[in-house]
Formats: sequence, structure tokens, C-alpha cells
Amino acid sequence: MPFKGSLDLTYRCNNNCRHCWLRIAPDTKEKEEELSLEEIKRIVGDAKGMGCRYWHISGGEPMLRGDFVEIFDYITINSNSYSLNTNGALITPEIAKLLKRKGVKMVALCGSTAVVHDHITRTPGSFEATMRGFAYLKEAGARFIVQLIPMRDNYHQFQDMVRLAESLSKHYRIGAAWLYLSACNDSEKNQEIMRQRVFPEQVVEIDKPDLTHEDSINKAGEIHGCSAETEDYFFSSCIANRRDFHIDPYGKMTFCSFIKESVFRYDLRRGSFEECWEEFIPSLAHKIRITDEYLNNCGSCELRKDCRWCPVYSYLEHRRFSAKVEYLCDVAKENRKFKENWKKCHRRHYKIADITIQVDSDLPINDATFHPKFRNFEVSENGRKDIIISHHFNLPDLNGKDLGEEVYRRAPWAIYKNRDSWIYTGIFPLVSGDKGIYRIVVFN
Repeated sequence: MPFKGSLDLTYRCNNNCRHCWLRIAPDTKEKEEELSLEEIKRIVGDAKGMGCRYWHISGGEPMLRGDFVEIFDYITINSNSYSLNTNGALITPEIAKLLKRKGVKMVALCGSTAVVHDHITRTPGSFEATMRGFAYLKEAGARFIVQLIPMRDNYHQFQDMVRLAESLSKHYRIGAAWLYLSACNDSEKNQEIMRQRVFPEQVVEIDKPDLTHEDSINKAGEIHGCSAETEDYFFSSCIANRRDFHIDPYGKMTFCSFIKESVFRYDLRRGSFEECWEEFIPSLAHKIRITDEYLNNCGSCELRKDCRWCPVYSYLEHRRFSAKVEYLCDVAKENRKFKENWKKCHRRHYKIADITIQVDSDLPINDATFHPKFRNFEVSENGRKDIIISHHFNLPDLNGKDLGEEVYRRAPWAIYKNRDSWIYTGIFPLVSGDKGIYRIVVFN
């Protein structure tokens, strides 16, 4: 079922950010080729009829469209929830009131000062405009997430960016910790993007690996949907497991937002949403065969499970789906070092009555963490884990997280189905409008 749709309203943007891989000028001729309001309504209606309940709205800068309000209104009325990416500079008091509708709003911040932010966006006054957008959202009572974009030219003030984000909203998140090369393969753009990439060790520091479900992920061979051990084609397992899709500003639909080549995209102006989802996208599962280049490099690399490599990133980097990305090789090495150190300092194994228990902790485990009597049961890791206990010291920030499909909501629980897991979020009857989450439990 196509549960989640991603729609880029335009690739035009009022900023010209140094790291952006998609941006085109606001007055470019491609404006005339963008989907009309009526076409968007038809697509959204067709997707809803097949089960789409969630939309991610992005760009470019989506608010550059003169009919943004009408588009946003129609999408949010015809879905259960939504998320929106914006640079915030074009938010007006009227738009801010509209954004009070329940959903995830992410506003990008590229620096903690006008000097740095405007340097990144290459747009004088963009910091002031974004701050004004934040103010309109707060004034309207619209909740939002500040999205921090780390790169070489702002990393020196990254902690100041975090503090500024915390002063603006209860929630902030970090955008892509590494930067993709341009979709149009522009050499000048690519040189600037590569120059803005932070060092590999900083990528890992910004986006620390989550080892909580590492074993189950690795056993499934699921690394961004590509498993050379079980498949002969790139994207086959990725397409088989997806419940989402992407539509570009010109009505071209496919399974992944990073794929821009026309041969992989279906023209919704010439066909139906149903045909694309049921026939065209499944046909792409056997479009690109895994090559020796991949098998002899990334596919056989001992760091493969620590790597963020994906065929789509490879194509953006080298115009080949099978090529390795040297920058990601260096990031993978840092990932491995982090994981080994984390397991040494944050994980212990115990065996009791032939039951193996793995204990993970957010904080480092030392000799004083547990009572000395537990040492009698401590064992080395042997691969078998009957029970996994994870000690957390604060609640996770769920804003912007895809918990899966909500299947039940009645106090004290809201329950979501997420692949092979059920996620229970504790809720309580509303008291003075309080919608806070008090606890979260995950049963796998």
C-alpha cells in the first residue's frame, strides 16, 4: 500500500545554498512545467484512494509557489498527517496560522549569526527573514522543528546553532550529516558541495550510529534496501519493502527521491497513479543488475555493515550505481571505530539459567554500575541474545519520527505497527490540552 507520499512542489528557491544538490533559480523557465493546482489535487486524490495517508512536502522552497496555501490546504485536509521542509524566509502571519495544523514543520537553519547563515545561503538578509518566520510561527502557536544543516563553513559555530535552536523551539534535529552531490552533475556545484563536507569523524559525531537494533538489521541484509548477498539487482529488495513514493514538481513519480533519471520516473500526466504504483515501480526492481564492480569493492568490503553507501549516492557521485564513494569509505571506518568503542563501554552480557541477556546503556558502564554479584554471571558475547535490555535516561524525541501505521488509540496507549515491531506510546486523557508523551515502550 502506498502509505506515504513525498511531493516536491518546486526546485526553485529564493536562497542559493552552497550545499544544495537540487536548487534552480526562482525565475527559471522550468516554472512553467510545474504541476498545476488541479493536477496536484488529482494526484493526491488518486493516492488517497489507494491508501496514502501521509505526505511530505518539500522543494526547493515550496512557499515560492503562489498557490502554496491552496496546495497545503488540500493536502492536509486529505491526509492524516504531513511534514513540511522550508527555509522559513517566506512564512507570513497567514501561512503561520495555517501551519498550526497538526503535522511536522521543519525549518532550516544554516548558522547562528547572519554573517554565517547568509554566507551559506548566498542571500543577504536570509537570516533575518528566517528569524522573522520563526517569530510568526511562535506567535501563531504553530509547533515546529529547527533543522540544523552542518557543513564546513558553519561547523565552527555548530554548538551555537544548537543553543539558538533550543531557544527557538522545544525540538531541533540535525539534517544530513554528509552532503550529496548535485542531481544535475554540475561540476562547479559539486566542487562547492565537496568543499562543504565535514570531516568523516565529525559525521559520526553528528550522527552517531544506533546500535539498538543493529543485529536484526544486519541479519536481514537491509542496508538502504540493497543486499548483494540475496539479490541479483540493485533496488529489488528496496522496492519490495517500500510503502512510500516520490513525485517531482513536473509530475514524474518513482520510488526514491534521489533518483532523477527519466527512465526511472513515470509521467503521471500521461498515465495513472495506480499504474505507476502497481506496474511501473515494481518493474524497476529488475532494471539495474548488480555488477562485478560492486561485488569486488563495496559488496565484499568488511566495512559494508558500517557504511552508508547506497546505489543512488554512488550515481550522484560517479554516475554509476555500482561505484564506491571514497568519502563514505572514510565515514565507514569512523563508524566502525565508534561502534567498537561503544560496545566496549556501553554493553555487557550475562547468562542465567541458559538465558543470555544483553544490557545496553546510554551512559558508560563501569565497575560501579552494577552490584558485584552480577560479575558471577557475566559472559563474553557469543552471538546469542535471548533478552536485550536497553537503559535510557531520557525519553526519545519522536517529532519527525515515522512510528509506522497507527492501529489503535485509546488511553493509556496509542499503538503503531512498524514492520516487525509494535510501538506503544503512553497517552492520557487530555488535561487542559496537554498532548505530551509520558513514556514509550517498544515490543519486538
